[in-house]
Formats: sequence, C-alpha cells, structure tokens
Amino acid sequence: MKSDKLHILHCIQDEKFIDNSVISRFEYFNDKVENKYVIVRKNSTKPVTKFKYIKQTEYVTQLKNSQFLGFLKQSNIKVVILHNFTALSRSIIYKIPSEIKVVWFAWGADLYYPIAYKPFIVVPNLYGKITSRIAKDESFNLKGFLRNLKRLFFDYWVKKSVSRIDYFSGVIPQEYQQMKKLPFFHASEVVFSYNALPSKSDSDMNCTMAKGDNILIGNSGDMTNNHLEIFEVLKTLDLGKRKIFVPLSYSGTERYKALVKEKGREYWGENFVPMEDFMPYEEYLQVLLSCGIRIFGQERQQAMGNITIAWKQGCKIFLSETSMAYDFYKDLGVKFFTIQHDLNQQCLDASYSAQQAEITRKILYEKRNPYKTSIQDLEILIDKLAYACKEA
Repeated sequence: MKSDKLHILHCIQDEKFIDNSVISRFEYFNDKVENKYVIVRKNSTKPVTKFKYIKQTEYVTQLKNSQFLGFLKQSNIKVVILHNFTALSRSIIYKIPSEIKVVWFAWGADLYYPIAYKPFIVVPNLYGKITSRIAKDESFNLKGFLRNLKRLFFDYWVKKSVSRIDYFSGVIPQEYQQMKKLPFFHASEVVFSYNALPSKSDSDMNCTMAKGDNILIGNSGDMTNNHLEIFEVLKTLDLGKRKIFVPLSYSGTERYKALVKEKGREYWGENFVPMEDFMPYEEYLQVLLSCGIRIFGQERQQAMGNITIAWKQGCKIFLSETSMAYDFYKDLGVKFFTIQHDLNQQCLDASYSAQQAEITRKILYEKRNPYKTSIQDLEILIDKLAYACKEA
C-alpha cells in the first residue's frame, strides 16, 4: 500500500541539538512524515564510528557524496532539508531533481562566514577596532590566502546551489530580508526554530532564576564576540569579587583564544574563568545561575539561544545597540541594556528588580512561546511542504 506520508530527507551534522531539536521534533509528527536523517561525507572520508553529540544514532545513515542522488531516488524523497547550508556539498545541491523541494534552515555561520568569496550577509561593523586588527592579521597569512582563493574558485557553484533553494528559514526574520537582496536567491520564507520538544507546561514561566552577580561574556571563542572590546570597558570598572566567565570551548582560532585568556588574566587574575571544555549540563547550569549579568558583543545574529536562556533566568542583559539581535528584540517590544550606553559602574551595580525581569519575560513568552514555536509552527511548515509537493 502506498504511503501518504511526506518523505523528508534531513541533511544533518553531528551537533549538540540534533537529537532534541531535529530528530525528536520531526518524529513527533511521524503520522504525517516519514523522515530520514543522513550525514553526507566526501567520497574519500571514512564513516564516523562514534558520534560526538548525536545519541539517537539509530536514525542516522552515513552516505558518500557519490551515493546521495541515488539515495534520493530509491527512498522516494519529496523534500530535502539542509540543516545548515554546509550539510551538503555545493557540488550536489544544484543537482537535486527539480520535483524535490529543497529547504535551507540557516544556523548563522553559514550566512555570515564566507562559504563563497564573501558572506551571504555582510555586516559592516562585525568587529570592533581591537578585534578588527587581529582579524586582519590572521587573514594575511598563507593559510588564509589559500582559503580565500579556494572560496573564489567555488563562488559560481555556491551561487548556483543557493539559486536551487525553494524555501529558507533564518534564525530571525531580518535574515530572510537580507538574503532577498541577493540576485541569485529565489527562495520563499518559512519559519523554523531549533527549540527542543517541549511539554505544554513549558508555556508557563517556571524557570530557575539567576541569583549571583558574576558576569558571563559571549557564547564562544569566535572573534565575532568582540571579547576584547568588552574587556576594555570592564577593566575600568570596580567589579569587586565578581568572577568573569568566558565560554571558549568551541569556534575561534587558538591564537585569538590565547589573546582573550592572556588579557582576561592580566585584568582580573583568578577571577577570570575561561570555559575551555564542554561541561555536563548541570554543572554548566550552575555557572549560568551564578551570572546575573550577561554581555553579548556580537553584531551579527549569534548567541540567540544563550540570550533566550538569559531572559528566562531574569538576567541583566547587555547587547550592542547596533546589533541584529538588538533590532530583533526591539521589534518585539523588549528593551535591553546596551553596551554603548549602559555598561558602566552605576548600571552594573544597580539592582535589577524581579518586576523588571518579569515584564520582559512575559513579553517574550507571549511572542516567542516555546510550545508554539516548537509544535504549532513545525506543523504549519510540514503541511505547507506537503501541499507544495502535491501541487508540483
């Protein structure tokens, strides 16, 4: 008997959130959808024998580039979802048969990092003055030169593959508006967010609140965090016995992270705590709960999950007023503190009342309800793709 289910092929990578934010959520709709999850590797690359992050490995198939198109045909696939543009080779995407719908769920790095000769979305003020000098020095070495040459060579194929995308979801709506400016981008917008599968009780605002007055800066070791610019401001303030936690466990070059650690220890000694290794969740949660102040210096869309956790925990959050995240939350009606105007002694020491935190949390729960974004929006997306496939 022929199945009426929509056959979707997910191109994934071994990342932390695939289990709960992709597999568990799409399998929730297994009465409507038959899902397959593949990691596609170069023909010369050996299969992964042990995944670092994905636990539900029984769902995952590993394919070589040369096997991908044949797998599509034999599996009766109607929709291919790219979880990050780099989850499938640029030499394959544009070859996917036209009757199959191709969906791109952008993560952020695939928009702002130059996959081709330049990023799809260019952020003019991506780095502060100090970080700009470091980035410039790193781009002028031989390795950087060869990498840029390779991107230039593949520029044509990247654009051809992007033009093949039928549907696109950014992390924030502004990203689709920016992508529409590209002459080779023709996709329609859909809504998808990488939230874990919630229960209806998650719609309530039950959450452990941060109690400590320690400071968390950024979300990774990437230069886009502009750590050193924030350090320059904080070093002029009396932080007392506060600890300064800086996540450096992923992304970023070793040279840059070494500079961050060097400056942090110079300014704050033992009170500077670089977080270089992945922690068990409960241990990481205790660190977060000790940080009532969270500072995010990114100009591009980045660290949105960390910002979400921060507002759930009632933290005092500082964003750059010129950042995409600030614009996004401002459009929702939420006011955050700004690095440019509020990162000073008076604001740092001022108490942040539970009432102030509650107002922000209520606005965000109303407009970014986790149950709605995880369940209702995904069901709308699946129904939309199913209808598009029937009409094709």
